[in-house]
Amino acid sequence: MTNKIFKGKKLKKASIVLLTLGIFVFIACKSTKEKETDRTHQGVTTVITNVRIFDGYGMSGLTAVVIEDGLISEKTTGAIVIDGKGGFLMPGLIDAHAHPGTVKDLELSAERGVSSTFALSAPNEIKNQPGLTRIWSSHAYALGNVEDAQAFVANEAANGADYVKVIIEDPARMAPRTISREVLEGIVAAARRSGLRVAAHAVTVPTFRMAVQAGVDIIIHVPLEAVVPQSIVDNMARQGTAVVPTLVMMEAFANSPVHGYRSEDYKNAEDNVRMFLAAGVPVLAGSDSSTTPYVPKIHHGTGLHRELRLLVHAGMTPLEALKAATSVPAEIFGFTSVGALRPGRRADLILIDGHPDKDIEDTLNIKKVWFGGKEYN
Repeated sequence: MTNKIFKGKKLKKASIVLLTLGIFVFIACKSTKEKETDRTHQGVTTVITNVRIFDGYGMSGLTAVVIEDGLISEKTTGAIVIDGKGGFLMPGLIDAHAHPGTVKDLELSAERGVSSTFALSAPNEIKNQPGLTRIWSSHAYALGNVEDAQAFVANEAANGADYVKVIIEDPARMAPRTISREVLEGIVAAARRSGLRVAAHAVTVPTFRMAVQAGVDIIIHVPLEAVVPQSIVDNMARQGTAVVPTLVMMEAFANSPVHGYRSEDYKNAEDNVRMFLAAGVPVLAGSDSSTTPYVPKIHHGTGLHRELRLLVHAGMTPLEALKAATSVPAEIFGFTSVGALRPGRRADLILIDGHPDKDIEDTLNIKKVWFGGKEYN
């Protein structure tokens, strides 16, 4: 998969290698910068009846949802009636960290009810595919060669990025040097001045600490080699810093004999999540699904469902896990046109046979999927 790297005032292409060995910082745009919602079936209302509804925040108590012009409507009736047959209706899933590189990746995600994915700078040719998983991504990414933080942020904004990505490595592997703390703080400050949000992709305790000290809003991954110190966790809770632990990738690394970890190291990742939950740190569901060379392969779509199970094993309730893949990432990243079954939101829905609010294993019992009000086939 080819991406662009910001180098001084120039952009050039580079392949992603050893993706999970550094820190990426994303700066998520406010909801006002979201692309216009795709609308389908304009002028026709569809009502899905006889369902148990999880609206992204909790069980709503309602038994029907109306779709109009591709959005959730305030209406209570519709011209087209779909009998949900007692099924469980919920918002489309959001994968808060993945690496789609082909249309096939999007198809695999769509089949499993993933309606949105927060990706690294995905190829332009797979973005905005009608009827498939929607991609939110950066335009480029920065390594240690970035010296002008303001120029980098301005370049991302000018090129329509949904958020900005920075890679911080320790030690440096993809660039001659790691990004400095001063530049990272400069990017955060520039983002604040521009009304943008910041997330950091960290896989070691030192880089995790650097991300927190820089004041980012979101951290991607959790360390495998050690438990994050309680002082850092406490600072995250005070600052409102969220985390996307990608336990499914951490599990894969721990069980891979070629990456230098031991299977028992996974316990550190799980214990980190337990600490975050106990401290009240927001935890988001992200799979790190990828076919990137040199890292474990996590399948698109099914990887996120595996992540939900691992989050429950780490201490979440099934209902909390569902929130972690719907309303929570939408709000944390600022993409509030999705993630909830509320009037005016995009009609991305999943109809499930079962009770995933009580048994997370049921999330794969998918009967129907809708993207923007249009049923996915």
